[in-house]
Amino acid sequence: MNFRSRHWLCGRLLAGVLLVILTGFSGVASAAKPATSVKPGDTAAKSGSTASGPATGKTASPTVGTAATSAETDIRGLLNDALRLVYSGKAAEAFNLLSPLEDQYAGIRDFDYLLGVAALDGGHLDIAVFALQRAVATDPKFSGARMDLARAYYNLEQYSYALEEFRIIQAQNPPQKIIDSIQRYQQAIDKQRQRRKTRYSAYVETAAGYDSNANSGPDRKTYRNVPLDEPSRQTSSPYTALSGGGFIYFPFSESLYLNGAMNLKRRVNSEAAFVNSTLLDGNLALRRLFGPHSLRLTFAGYQNNVNGEFNSRNENVSMGWEQQLNQFYQLSLVGRYGRARYQPLMQLRDVDQKVWSLQLTRTMARPAFLETGLVLNTSNDFRENGSTTFERSYDGGRVYAMLPLASAWALNLAGGYVRSDYPGPYFGKERHDIQKDATMDLRWVITKGWQLRGQVVFISNKSNIKIYEYDKTDTSINLRWNFVN
Repeated sequence: MNFRSRHWLCGRLLAGVLLVILTGFSGVASAAKPATSVKPGDTAAKSGSTASGPATGKTASPTVGTAATSAETDIRGLLNDALRLVYSGKAAEAFNLLSPLEDQYAGIRDFDYLLGVAALDGGHLDIAVFALQRAVATDPKFSGARMDLARAYYNLEQYSYALEEFRIIQAQNPPQKIIDSIQRYQQAIDKQRQRRKTRYSAYVETAAGYDSNANSGPDRKTYRNVPLDEPSRQTSSPYTALSGGGFIYFPFSESLYLNGAMNLKRRVNSEAAFVNSTLLDGNLALRRLFGPHSLRLTFAGYQNNVNGEFNSRNENVSMGWEQQLNQFYQLSLVGRYGRARYQPLMQLRDVDQKVWSLQLTRTMARPAFLETGLVLNTSNDFRENGSTTFERSYDGGRVYAMLPLASAWALNLAGGYVRSDYPGPYFGKERHDIQKDATMDLRWVITKGWQLRGQVVFISNKSNIKIYEYDKTDTSINLRWNFVN
């Protein structure tokens, strides 16, 4: 199988993996809420309310006793069953029980309330809003329904509506636990609105380190009896680096924003000056939120100068889709197209690039890992016109974990694997490389705005064409200052 066919097959396999993941998480995704939502444990029905009916926090009948209509009396058993399911955390089952009967019983206060709570905790936010609006319209003093209506607005990021419902509840003199819950929501809304203000940040970082193979060259002096000059073979060197950059965030609305970043880094190798480098990179992204999922369009690029002269540049555009599966897991799929261009003497390396990436991330506060992730990639470097020995297909994956050790300490671990196939020919045959890497990063927040970081990076590239084999270990200490407006 040639490398283009293998790349096409890998793309199909990646799409299949995505389909399996989405199928497996379909039930979870339907219950997903925005990452900013407050946990369902804050519902009025569970925290208690001065309102009559099911918002009292007790497991008694959800009807209003002698005030119940004959229709409510007829469905009392149904409502009790739904109430027990909601209290036991089985919102999806309660929703499936009630939703087929909505046309028949809509307008009955307690039916609408329980349908709204089940829909809200099950992730059906629009249905929850309509049902809870009916319950509040039927009984404007029903604080429990109004509390959950506010919570539905909050999860939909319709904060003005949520605050208005909270204001009405507060005017009804609710118990202290409801007041406390409202205050938590109000604080969360303030934080979200603060995030929507235009923000910018900047940093300056200095580093000192030692690279066992600054030019990523082979550990040999000759290849096929031909001597290799110093720039072509492994050269170790101490180095210093200075970098700086900035980030800007500009919101157009609660669900649409623009952000961009730019970085400049200068590295000087005291014993390998021929690979001294200056790297400038930047990106600009437009993101649109749709509840628990989002779309992102990104333009990015870089230019790298080596030994004071232009070496290479890259421009690319990507489209990404992200889905919050539940409060812990996020799934994203990104497609990217780019161009890599080199200095005139290296134009043989000029290629266009197609990359597909699938990422699954788990974020949690306890018991140990703050964040863990898995990334799968399938890629293709090619030329639209003509061919080059630097065309290749490459596939791989990456795992990472962020581990908080103490309030001011964190350990980041990462590892990667990439297999690259070049059709060549290289000395009369195809070239096959396997690259593995591992990173350990220990960070210490010294004080506000200041961070000290120690890092070790190991890279091993194995190839059937021995001149492309190399190993390297890069150890560094970095001091960083951050400014955030």
